[in-house]
Amino acid sequence: MDRRTFVKNSTLAATGLTLGQMAMARPFGGNDEPLRLGVIGTGDRGGGIIRLLRNMPQFDTVACSDILPYRLEAATSAAGEGCRAYPDYRRLLDDPRVEAVVVATPLSMHYEMASAALAAGKHVYCEKTMTY
Repeated sequence: MDRRTFVKNSTLAATGLTLGQMAMARPFGGNDEPLRLGVIGTGDRGGGIIRLLRNMPQFDTVACSDILPYRLEAATSAAGEGCRAYPDYRRLLDDPRVEAVVVATPLSMHYEMASAALAAGKHVYCEKTMTY
């Protein structure tokens, strides 16, 4: 296994572990429904997160956003039935079904997208680096 494959697989596995802990952070007596997520950025990183989320009943990927149509199509297909596609991430933030977002875009875009998501009242999962 080469270094690139090792790093990619390791970070995807670590993300899965972290997202599982997010679900456990809910207060006792809280809503037992899955957390409805929107994923912004569906390339290698975001696509891998979407595939991990399919196996976690605590989460439901209800929306995906990417500027590249082929990536967006692949992501909505991987996320399953009912996942909406948004070429513009701001439209994803307008979707009332989305409770939280995963920002999986290039580093230079993290701040803008995470700030917009927070302003829209969404919870945000964003890997470091938060600003660039």
